[in-house]
Amino acid sequence: NAEYMGGEYSSCLMDAVTFSAIFSLVMLALGAWCTIEGVDILSRRYGSSLLQGFCLALVSAAPGLLLLMTALNRNKPTFGFSVISGSVAFSTTLGLGVSILFGAAATRAGTLNLEKTLRAHGRILVLTVPLLLCILVDGFCLSFGVIGLTEFVVFVWYGLSSSNSQVGSKPKDEPLDSEDRRPDEPSGKGYLFIFVGLLILWLYSDDFIECVIKVGQSNGIDTSVLGFFLGPLAIELPDIITCARLATLGKRDSANYSISYLIGGSITNTSLLIGVLCLFGYHKQFMWSSAYAPILVLMSFCALTAGLIVWLPASIGRSYGIGLIVLFFLVAISQLMESNHIPVLHTSDVTRDVKVGSVATQALIQTRDIISEISLTPFS
Repeated sequence: NAEYMGGEYSSCLMDAVTFSAIFSLVMLALGAWCTIEGVDILSRRYGSSLLQGFCLALVSAAPGLLLLMTALNRNKPTFGFSVISGSVAFSTTLGLGVSILFGAAATRAGTLNLEKTLRAHGRILVLTVPLLLCILVDGFCLSFGVIGLTEFVVFVWYGLSSSNSQVGSKPKDEPLDSEDRRPDEPSGKGYLFIFVGLLILWLYSDDFIECVIKVGQSNGIDTSVLGFFLGPLAIELPDIITCARLATLGKRDSANYSISYLIGGSITNTSLLIGVLCLFGYHKQFMWSSAYAPILVLMSFCALTAGLIVWLPASIGRSYGIGLIVLFFLVAISQLMESNHIPVLHTSDVTRDVKVGSVATQALIQTRDIISEISLTPFS
């Protein structure tokens, strides 16, 4: 009878943990939506200058950044790595594919003409991929963190300068899209949205990570899988829905704006968030795990594919969107297959010196260990 009561108690406890995980997931999605909505309101008033635009860019990156820093403070770098990788995969495959598919279908010609600024954003996304590959070779490094933060600053500066020049060159008698005709809302509403969104994110990030990890441990699910799917579901799903809605308007700027927003979010993940991850890993001396290698390769592949699609062709059709959606499902299946047999490197497997100047001496050894541990499955 005592054993039966103990089993019932454990079952009820896990049901409560599962409910808490689902509830915190919904709250994080709500917080991310409030934050992005507030940034959108304030960007129409204060997004023209470099300092104000940079602050708004940091606030727009807050959902993913807060979730990442919460995971790193709890010494869960694998979960943080998976959240970044999943966010990049969701944005560059599913989100971008849906936006291209709906946007091209809403036009008479069935194709989308990409603006010059948007194609430049695709080039920037491609240029962030070498940093991911360098981390794959040498792990967490102080210089990689600084490079990631520098890439983010350069991206924000270029985006603001090009948008200001584009606004200045627009003819006065050119008709505006429905998004351009949206009336300016009070700035206080934007600040309120941002405050509420950041408060929700701060309150529920820790509960979300703790409950998700407990659910994974009780059901034998790998942490990287949960971080890859559930993290982006909380912080990226509102953006994907909004971008898909904008793309269906069939207007000149709406589809380009939705694609630019998704590419910009991916650049933020592959520069700012990766930089923060490297700085935390260097400071807290996180041990390198073989689970990070397939995550980085998968992230690099998705970012490179989306960047080349947006950068190289001047116009894209529905076939590009369908291809990216199919790629998302292939990536998801690959992630599930890889997680079933990834061995974790323990302290005795890799001896790592994280002091400054150890990059060159450790690169060859760590590359050998990573290659020996990677399973040869698709996209690994």
